[in-house]
Amino acid sequence: MRFLLLLVVAMLATPAFATFQLTKYNAYGFIIDSDIQKRAVQRAVFHITAANTDIDLDLSDSTGTFWTAAKADTTYGAMATKASASLTKIQAIATALNFIGGLNSGAGYCDTAATSGGAVTETVTCSGLLATDKILAITQRVKGANSTALNAFVPSNDGYITLGWTADPGASSISRVQYLRSNAGAYAVSISSYTPDILFVSGSAPTSYKVVLEWELQDEKYIIRDDYN
Repeated sequence: MRFLLLLVVAMLATPAFATFQLTKYNAYGFIIDSDIQKRAVQRAVFHITAANTDIDLDLSDSTGTFWTAAKADTTYGAMATKASASLTKIQAIATALNFIGGLNSGAGYCDTAATSGGAVTETVTCSGLLATDKILAITQRVKGANSTALNAFVPSNDGYITLGWTADPGASSISRVQYLRSNAGAYAVSISSYTPDILFVSGSAPTSYKVVLEWELQDEKYIIRDDYN
C-alpha cells in the first residue's frame, strides 16, 4: 500500500512533457574584411514546432526543456542532437550575441468549446485566443447536432470568439481557429552563454516559428557550417 501511494504521488508530481520539435537547423556565417586579424560573424537558424503551452525555449541549456524534448523526438531527435552539438561549438568561440530574430510574429490555433445550440450565432470559449489576433481561418471540425454550416465570425474578448452558422448548429459543434499574433510583450528573454533563453506566455506560445541568432566570433575563429534537414 505504501509503495502504491508513493507511486501515485510521484505521478502527480511529474510535470507535463514538452512537445518541442527542431525540424531544421542551419549554421553559416560571414567573413569580415580586416587588415589586422581575421574576424567573422556567425548565424544559426532554428526551425521549431511546439504546442502553444510549450513555454520554456531554453536554447542555452543542452540538457534543458527544449533540447531534452527535441532530442527525444522520434522523427527529428537525431538531427536535434547534432544541432545541439553545433550550437555548443558556436558558444565556445562566440564573443557577443549580436541579434535575436524571427520572433516578430507567430501562427497558432485553438479549438473552441462545444456549442450549446439554440441560436444562429454563439459566443464560445477558445482558450489562448486574444482579441488582437488576426484570424487566418476557421474550420468546423465537428458539426453540431443540426449539421449546419459555419459561415461567419466576429472577434470577441480574450479567450472567446463569436461564430455564426447558416442556421442553429445545435449542441456539440467544435471549430478550430487559426490565428496570427504579434509576439511583442508575449515573451521574456534572458541570455546565458551568449545564447537566449525565451519564456513564452502559456497558451500564447507560437506553434511554428523560426529563431535566428547572430554572434560576433572571437578573432581568428572559423565559422561553424552545418545544415540539417
